[in-house]
Amino acid sequence: MNKLCDNVQLYIYRFLSCKENIKMKSINRNNNIIIRCKSHSYKDLYGCLTHVYDCNVSYVIYILNNEEKKYKLCKFTDVIHFGSCMQMRIASKYLNNFGNISHYCCGGKGVMFKDNSINKAHRLSSTYYLNNSTSTNTLSDIYL
Repeated sequence: MNKLCDNVQLYIYRFLSCKENIKMKSINRNNNIIIRCKSHSYKDLYGCLTHVYDCNVSYVIYILNNEEKKYKLCKFTDVIHFGSCMQMRIASKYLNNFGNISHYCCGGKGVMFKDNSINKAHRLSSTYYLNNSTSTNTLSDIYL
C-alpha cells in the first residue's frame, strides 16, 4: 500500500475536527508525526489539549483539571472563572464536585462556592500574624 505524502495528509487533516484527528492517530502510527492534536479528558468530557483556546470544551476540561488539582491539595475551592457563558454551561454539571455553589458572578462566567473553612483559615492566619508581633525579626533581617 502506498503512503500519501505528509503534506497532503496534513492538508486533509486540517479539515477534520480534533476529535476525528485523535481517532486518526490511533488508526495509523505514521499519523502521530503529522497530527499535533493530543487528547485530554475530565470525567466524560473529551477534548484536544493542543487546541485548548480554540475549543470551548477543551478549555473547560483544562480549567476543571487545574481546579481539581488545587482542590486535592487545599480541600476547598472558592471561585472558578471561565471565558464565556457557553463554557460555564458546559461545566455546570461538574461544579458541584468542588463544593456547594453560593452564587454565579461576572455575568454568568464565574461561580463562587460556600465554604466557611476559608473564612476561618483567613481569620486564624491574620490573628497569628498580628499576635506574633513580639518576634525579633524585622523586614531588613528577612530580606538580607
